[in-house]
Formats: sequence, C-alpha cells, structure tokens
Amino acid sequence: MPTFWKEQAHVRRLYSAPDSTSELLATCDKTYVPSLAYAASTNSAVVVAEDDATAPRVQLPFPAIDLAWCPFKKGTENAAYATACHSQPIQIWDLEDAELRASYTATNDSDYHVHAHALCWFKAPTHQHWIAGGYGGFEDVTQVRVFDIMAEGSQPIWTYSDRRGKGMVSAMHDCQWQGTVSLLAVGSYNAPSVHLIDCRKRCPVAELHGLKRGVQVIRSGIEGSDPYCVYAGGSQGDSRIACWDVRKPCAPLFTLSRPVHTNQVFEFDLLDLHPTAASDDGASGCSRGLVSTCSTGGVLLYRWRPGDIPSDGTEVHIGASVGPTSGLAVVGPETVVVSTGSRTYDVCPDASKERACTLVQPLPCRDSDHGDETFRPHFPAHRRQRSPMQDGSDEESSLAKLEPLRTTEATNIAVLSLTQRHT
Repeated sequence: MPTFWKEQAHVRRLYSAPDSTSELLATCDKTYVPSLAYAASTNSAVVVAEDDATAPRVQLPFPAIDLAWCPFKKGTENAAYATACHSQPIQIWDLEDAELRASYTATNDSDYHVHAHALCWFKAPTHQHWIAGGYGGFEDVTQVRVFDIMAEGSQPIWTYSDRRGKGMVSAMHDCQWQGTVSLLAVGSYNAPSVHLIDCRKRCPVAELHGLKRGVQVIRSGIEGSDPYCVYAGGSQGDSRIACWDVRKPCAPLFTLSRPVHTNQVFEFDLLDLHPTAASDDGASGCSRGLVSTCSTGGVLLYRWRPGDIPSDGTEVHIGASVGPTSGLAVVGPETVVVSTGSRTYDVCPDASKERACTLVQPLPCRDSDHGDETFRPHFPAHRRQRSPMQDGSDEESSLAKLEPLRTTEATNIAVLSLTQRHT
C-alpha cells in the first residue's frame, strides 16, 4: 500500500469518459479536478500533471462533490463535464482549456442559493440537453431540478419533490431500455429506498425498497444482457447491494453483501463478461458480472449465468494486496481502475466516559493555604490518535522537514485485472 502525505492529493471517486476508457476524471480532497490517463499497453493509470498549456485544471473553492461527463463526447467534440461543489451552482467546464461554459443556479424555500449534491447528465438522445441536480434538505423540498443546458440560468424545465421526506439526494442515474420510457432513479442519504421518476410525465412511478440506510451508488442493467434491472448500494453501515426488476418492484431480486467499514462511497459497476474467460474458475457460461470495491482490500467480482441470480459466498476476491478501495472505473472488459486507501476515526466510548468522570471530580476543602498534593484535581492528558495515514502527516515533524516532499499528485490509484487469482 502506498503512503500518503498531508499535502498530497487523495483521489476519491473515478469517472471514465464515455468515448474513451483511457481518459478519466476524479474527485479528490483538493480544490481542483484531476485528470487521469490509463495506458492499456503498460496497464497503468497516472494523474496527469497540471500544465497551463496542455492540461489545465479546473479550480474550485471547495473539493468537488460529484462530476458528470457530457455523454455525447467524441474526441474534442463536446469535450466537457459538469461539477457539483459546495456553495457553487452546477457548472459546465471545457475539458481543453478548463474554462467555464455555463452555470445553473438554484434557490431553496428560504430564497438562499443551494448547491447540488449529485449530478446526472442524461444519455438518452431524446433528452440530450438535460442535466439533473440532486438537492433537498431541511429548507428545500425540491429534491431534483432538471435544467436545459442550452438555457443557462436559474429556471429548471421541471422539478420533482417528495412530500413525505426532506432528505438530501445522494445519487442519481438515468435508466432507459428499448421499448420503455426514460426513468430517473433517485436515492437519498437518509432514505433506504430508490425513487423511479417518469421523465415524460415528471411523476414517480415506483419506489424500490430493500436497503436499510441511505443510498450511495445507483446503476442500471446493461441493455441486451440485463435489462429492466436497477442496482443500488447502501450507505452508513449498510454494506449490501440490492437489485430490483422494475417490472416487479415490490422486493429485490437479490442482495449482495460486501465488507464495508467506513462511510466512504464504495462504488460498483456492471460487466458484460466473456463466458470463456471464467472457465478456469469453474464459472463457464457466466456472462454477467458485478465488480465492487470493499474495505478488506481489492475488489469483489460476482459472476452469474443468464436466468440465475448471484449469492453471497460466490464472489472472487481480487487484488487484496492493494489495500482498501472505494472509487472504481471500468476501463476494459476485464480491467478496472480503483482508488485505494481509507481513513477511519476511532470512537472510544469508555475512554470518553472516563475522561468525563475525571473532569467532574469535586475540589477538596482546604484548611490551610497549602493543600495536600494528593487532592489536586487530575485533568486528563488525552492525546489525539495519529492518523492511519503516514506518521507525521497530520503533525509537525522534524522528519518531514528533513525529507523533501516528492510530489503532491495523488498516487492512491491501482489497476486490477479481473482475470487474476486471489492475491
């Protein structure tokens, strides 16, 4: 596992370009949007260094919350992407020169500007000018605002509100299969369900139940091999991935558990596998796959045949040596790029109670000016635990001064081949 420094960027979520798997964007803990380049010849992915002439970066006041590629990008044509950032409207940026092209603002019920928590740029040709932002919260009853990218401003073309709750939207995904209308799947941080919205009539058509907490990631089934299916990954301690058939939305078709120990966004994606590729593992004929990141290291690969459903215990653990993973992007039929590393914050209730009891000890009564030393109040000498990242990264250290910082670019990226054995 690589070590990280305080000044070094840490990649979170990954987004591959719609026209090229060798070009990726990412969110990170810094106030810019890094670009990544994947080379199939060397099977490696690196962060592209900033260059004002050839590779400028979009600078934001805060780290990006979510990104969305223009789904109709073809080379340099329509090479743009949208960002959601704290205290900022939805903004569309040019990939070549990192210049702002358009912005779409929103105000809540108190007439204050609000920012989007999730983005969805529609892929359907009939809705190619639509971009949706996920909002919501205590002072905003509107969960979804859909803007026309050709009409910059603050007027959405349509909105969606769930009157039964005021949760913030955490994930969105547009779903469209042959012979069906376009649907928008919406998940929230504090609601264990996924809402399906009919984009034609702008009304909810189904509510998918089965998770325990909030929703982190939403995906739709692959056209031709896995149609009419919606997948959602739980959050806030719910480690499961649930799958529903939208034609029978009453209960999930199946759920899959994965080891999740933090509140990071653990991404997953669907794969269209070649049946012959898995013949050595006794899974011949499996043409459907799901790959997910996890806290125990590497990725989990589920494979199943058409007509079957996967189950816990049938997954293959791949690349455990890279450490915990969270972000994921599919860059080939059997290759994924992942972001590695995790950061946990230990909570010790017993230690907290002990410190609280120490603080409330009463002061002893003294008959003289010189009290007994044994009756002096004992204040807790609590020291903040070190970060699980590189020792000395969060505190000033003489060693850090002696050893110069090599680079501030993110290095927590790994490429995994899904055909390799458990490592």
